[in-house]
Amino acid sequence: MLPLSGFLPNNERMKALIASLYRALLSALHPRMLWLTVWPFLLACALWGGLLMSYGVDTLLSDLRRGLAGWLPVVELSNLTQWLGLPSPVALVGPIFLALLVVPLIALTALLFCAAVAMPTVLKHLQRTRYASLVPARGGGWFDSLGHSLLVTLVALLIFVVSVPLWFVTPVFAVLSPLLWGWLTYRMMAYDALAEHATRVERRALIRAHRWPLLLMGVAVGLAGTFPLAIFGLGTVIYVLFPVFAPIAIWLYAFIFVFSALWFAHYCLPALAAMRARALPADDGHGGSGGSGTVALDHLE
Repeated sequence: MLPLSGFLPNNERMKALIASLYRALLSALHPRMLWLTVWPFLLACALWGGLLMSYGVDTLLSDLRRGLAGWLPVVELSNLTQWLGLPSPVALVGPIFLALLVVPLIALTALLFCAAVAMPTVLKHLQRTRYASLVPARGGGWFDSLGHSLLVTLVALLIFVVSVPLWFVTPVFAVLSPLLWGWLTYRMMAYDALAEHATRVERRALIRAHRWPLLLMGVAVGLAGTFPLAIFGLGTVIYVLFPVFAPIAIWLYAFIFVFSALWFAHYCLPALAAMRARALPADDGHGGSGGSGTVALDHLE
């Protein structure tokens, strides 16, 4: 029977956490991983750009101008610029409004593409470059991962609803928000990182044994996910140049998503190899891993 705790001493887990962070940063700079952060954005741009071209950009802009011409804020702005003797901004309203509509759609589509392929691509990349000796047990499939993600999301939503009164207490909100987001992130990411290589028993035991380092990783990733939003808090010029800065924010979201997949994989897969090595008796001097193998921790890509 696999032990439920103590696969690694606490200080060893902290070393493994720092080492996995370092390896994830290195792996994120690999050309294949950088391309993974770019092509979903390009594909989303092509998709929505094609739809716009098929409808007709000029036609859409004309429809937007006619629809916004009677909108009170636009009317007031036109009256103000006319009183100041400045050109009417009505001609600019259409393109700006179109950008405000299309850019979020591109961002959402790009992130959905990235979420659908990031972890499988990351695992295939690491399997080829670093963890080739770790035998896949295929304890979970795509539908299993989807069902697990929906379940933990539902649990997180229930916790959120029940704890709503506490969110108005500033100290509680400052602690509960990152903990809830971190729990959701680590439950989803750890499951996906181990779905290909671990059995169900191994996955449950490993996640239980390493829940505190995994929770810490989830909180860190959740906090990092707020960084792209900080771009839009830099001042009014950001909103004026929204079409320029929005793609940067989208790319940062994709990069953080891919980096988090790499971080959880670099932590969970060596932990799985160590767990298997401890669970099986020693062999004739070849590592005692029964074919699964342990992963050398000093090899960097």
